[in-house]
Amino acid sequence: MIDRPARDRLARALRRLFARLITNDEFESLVLDESINDRVVGPIISRAWTFYSDLRSQKLDPRLSQAMRSDVARWILFLQTDLKYGWPPGPLDRFPIVNWPLNLLTLGWWERRKVRLLHEWEQHGDVSIWPFLQRAELEAACATPRFLAGSPSQGTSAQRPTEDGVVRSGWVGWRW
Repeated sequence: MIDRPARDRLARALRRLFARLITNDEFESLVLDESINDRVVGPIISRAWTFYSDLRSQKLDPRLSQAMRSDVARWILFLQTDLKYGWPPGPLDRFPIVNWPLNLLTLGWWERRKVRLLHEWEQHGDVSIWPFLQRAELEAACATPRFLAGSPSQGTSAQRPTEDGVVRSGWVGWRW
């Protein structure tokens, strides 16, 4: 099921977090909601959470937000579509990040299991364009953007992914 209000709220919060307009605590208060019914929201929040520490309130490091911009732009682009999330639950969605006690107790079996499950998950689709499952979905989303979609005569152009899945905007100097 696609939860349009939850997707829109998460896309807006991601833009604000990576533009360093809000702190991690403000981000979490905007997006954490028990009533979300869209399968893509949880995995995107989980991946965004890996970019900051939740032990204190902070804005993202500017170097980090710059480096992750193309990935986050792709996440936001997916959130703006009405595509159903096609990935199965992944190891990063199911297992705790801090898992050294489990590795110690199982003599490394836990980590080997995680690596095997991650490899199986990666075989499900093109990981380089996650959360899109196939490149054709990404290209279709880039060809029909929800925002800044005026005609070329108005000075806008559709976004197009590069070979490595990076989404580039036709707007020169546009910042988000």
